[in-house]
Order: sequence, then C-alpha cells, then structure tokens
Amino acid sequence: MKKLTLLATTILLSTTSFAATRLNVDGAVQTETIRIASYNIMASRMGDTVAIRDAIKEINADIIGLQEVDNKTGRSGKNFSSKGVEPINQAEYFAKELNMHFAFCQAIEFDGGSYGHAILSKYPVKTIKTVQLPNKDNKEQRVACAVEVDVPNYPAPIIAVTAHLDHTDTDLRLAQVRALNGNFSAWDFEHGTPVVIGDLNLPTQSNEYFELQQWFKETDKDLQLTAPAWNPDRKIDYIMTSTAQEWDIENVEIPKPTATVSGKAWYEISDHLPVIVDMKLTEK
Repeated sequence: MKKLTLLATTILLSTTSFAATRLNVDGAVQTETIRIASYNIMASRMGDTVAIRDAIKEINADIIGLQEVDNKTGRSGKNFSSKGVEPINQAEYFAKELNMHFAFCQAIEFDGGSYGHAILSKYPVKTIKTVQLPNKDNKEQRVACAVEVDVPNYPAPIIAVTAHLDHTDTDLRLAQVRALNGNFSAWDFEHGTPVVIGDLNLPTQSNEYFELQQWFKETDKDLQLTAPAWNPDRKIDYIMTSTAQEWDIENVEIPKPTATVSGKAWYEISDHLPVIVDMKLTEK
C-alpha cells in the first residue's frame, strides 16, 4: 500500500492586528450584504485573459477566489490572447484592471514562474496562513491559504480560505479535507469568520463532502452544477461558511453556459462556471 502523507505543513506568514483580540459575539449582528464568488479560470488556457477579466468584472464580487492562476509562467503570456504578451502575474493583472486588492497563493513552481490560486477583493487583504495539503505519489502539490479581508461594518474580518483539492484520488482528497478542517476552522481564527472558497473537486455524495461539513456549511442548498462549463454534470466548486456563524444566504447564482460576457459565452472562457453568492452575516 502506497504511503499517504497525512500531516500538513503549516507556515504562518504574518500576524494580524486582530490576533490578540478574541471576539466573543454570540448574538445578532447588523451587517450589509456582500457577494462572494469562486471561479476556476483554467489559467487562461482557452486563450483569452481579457475575457476572464471581463467575466470577473461581470461577477462583481466583493471577494472572489480564483483557482488555476499563473504568476509569470511562460504560458501566461502565450495564453493572454491570440497575439501573446510577456509573462504576467494574472492575479495582479486582474486586480489592477478592476481596481481590486489581491493575494496570490503559490502551490508549485511551473513553466518559469509559479502556479496556484488567488483572492481578489474590493477591500484590503492580507495572507495570514498557508498550509501545504497532504500529498502522495509525487502528485501535484496542493495548498490552502487564509486571506484576511477587512469588510466595512463587519464585526470581524472575513477569513477567505482558498483551496483547490486533488481530482484523481478519493483517499488523498479526504486527507486534504481533514487538513482544511484541522487548520482553517473557527478554532484556528478566534478573531475572524472563515469562509472556504474553491474548486474542491468534491462530489456531493462523497465521504469527503460530508467530512468537510463537520466544520463548514453549504451555501448552495440546490447544489447547482458547475462543471464542465459547456454542459455541467457535477458540482465541484463551493463556497462554505463556518458552522460557528449564521449567514443569511440571499441568492446563489451559476451563470448559464451560453450566457455571454462581452460577446463571449461563459463556456468559452473556462471549463468551470463560477459560483456567486449574495450573503449577509447575521450572527457571529
């Protein structure tokens, strides 16, 4: 039996001004609705980074987690458009174009640069924790990052936990889910409200999906399908809130594959459809 590495490596990247403050709020809170989204952009391998920018603009999220993001890889330039450009940091490009803040979460070195996922936000962000998730058999290394987002008029920062889990091995994915539960629950962030955002590759009837729900709650009760974008047959993209908080989930949207953004259908931009959730914190 091949050995599975079950221990995750945790790297604390920075501290936060809220770290010494334990927020004990056990009643109702008054907050504004925010929009949180998740979108696997396929590293622009469909060859149109401007279309991805326009899609992110159309989503208009306060916080959006992006998966499969390139940072200065050779292909990031080649895939920018049919003409190509010099290699780019895709997260930085989107942030500058859309006047947003960003945090890039590196998973691996790749193609002369790095590859991973990112958080874009309308509000300031700070990466406060990075964890290498369990791996085996020299598969692609996966990571999860906690990004602190200071949302105005919220009693605590949103801890946007961005992750992209393995898609090939059920046992490995279960170990990665356990690492998420063990490193990113409310127990680990006394000063904030964790929200998991990502392409988790979890079938909705899987043991991994139910395991994650020990500490996190599904926002999309209808379990709408997200992939493949041209004819979805599965839900593998998620936004999940901590069981420590109560949220009013006002709306969950998955764009129709043939709906257009700047003249291009969603299924022509990436192989995933985004998950878009309008939600409001009601109890901390």
